[in-house]
Amino acid sequence: MSHPFPPFYTVIATTRRGKLLDRTLTSLANCTLPTNYAGTIIVENGEKGDAEKVITPFLISLSIEYHYVSEANKSRALNAIIPQLSPNAFLFFTDDDVRFAQDTLMHYMNALQQHKHGVFMGGRLEIDYESPPPEWLVPFLLSSARGWEWLGKSKLGVTETFLGANWGAFLADILAVGGFDADYGPGSQSSMRGQESVMQNRMYRAGIRPIYLPNACIWHYVPAERCTPDWVLTRVQNTTATVSQMRIEQMRGMKRVLYALAIAARLSLRFSLHVVRPKAVSMPVRFRRQHRIMADIGRIRGIALYFWKQ
Repeated sequence: MSHPFPPFYTVIATTRRGKLLDRTLTSLANCTLPTNYAGTIIVENGEKGDAEKVITPFLISLSIEYHYVSEANKSRALNAIIPQLSPNAFLFFTDDDVRFAQDTLMHYMNALQQHKHGVFMGGRLEIDYESPPPEWLVPFLLSSARGWEWLGKSKLGVTETFLGANWGAFLADILAVGGFDADYGPGSQSSMRGQESVMQNRMYRAGIRPIYLPNACIWHYVPAERCTPDWVLTRVQNTTATVSQMRIEQMRGMKRVLYALAIAARLSLRFSLHVVRPKAVSMPVRFRRQHRIMADIGRIRGIALYFWKQ
């Protein structure tokens, strides 16, 4: 007798982070697993680390399938492995540096009672800091380092997407929009992040709708070096590059050109004001100016990549 729910897989891509992966799998093993749980897919990519050793104690309890892809590109690695799974499977994507609420996966399974395809899902993200960042810096941190809950629309005007550490979709829907884009995510030549955001945006444009699961909570581990001013300035550029490309893809005709010109003009103005303004101001004020400039530089990068790919 077939199970009334689709096979449920947890998918984790990892690269040389054995200690964090062990922490993540320990937390997952303490979760209540759905009755339709089919397995945990570990996809190690790039330079080989100790993932095979780390997963050994969890092979049976988490029904682990291990795969290794030599190319250091998360999107290509996922694209190489997930088509091998059951075509009607539901894939829950998370990271190798998280911990779970005990009932996180059950909230996804409960949602599957109402939906068999045509939706993607995501839950709330909280933070485990190695060392808390300065209070003034917190508003500038990315959602993955600050915490996140779904609002429906982002401030940048595009449909808000779930974070990569806590979302899921049906395999058939992922494949229907072409799989993950190898130009985005860890290991991509563009250095732009957010392969899961690009995927969700494409699914949304294809008529696949988001469902927010506020009680499906995950905590993301953030080391001290990933909540410093320099780190924030680097990552905001990569993030806005991805978001601006998604935004311009939704535009038509001259709107794309006008959007590009408006961002370029704003960047020029902000840079000019940054040069002439007094330097003797507080660190938060100086940082805010730099943050706005780097964000617009990222947007220009995303726009340039869009037009280059046409």
